[in-house]
Amino acid sequence: MNERQLHQSVFELLQWENPHCVWYPVPNFSGDLGAKLGRKFKEQGVRLAGVPDFAFHWKDGSGFIELKAGSNSLSEAQKNFRDKCLEREIPFRVCRSLDEVIRTLSEWGVLEWKEAA
Repeated sequence: MNERQLHQSVFELLQWENPHCVWYPVPNFSGDLGAKLGRKFKEQGVRLAGVPDFAFHWKDGSGFIELKAGSNSLSEAQKNFRDKCLEREIPFRVCRSLDEVIRTLSEWGVLEWKEAA
């Protein structure tokens, strides 16, 4: 599964499971958006380097999940964002599968997941 497919699977899971938090995917676009639109997004922070794929906020905290496929690694900007989170004791996880996302959200207490028997 590539990152785009994993991102879509996580989005579908969150739509279906309705976790006990506010969540959103972060639209960090890549590719050619056109100069005017690209500049507008950058001015508004939409293309902020290093921001993870999903943000989660619940009553007692927040957390971030960055999705990676296969052996892909974090960019330097993503490592910097991760390190800032960890310094501030904000949960940050890299997940490489839907199962890892489910386990992470369950550990954070925002998703009640019961595995099939």
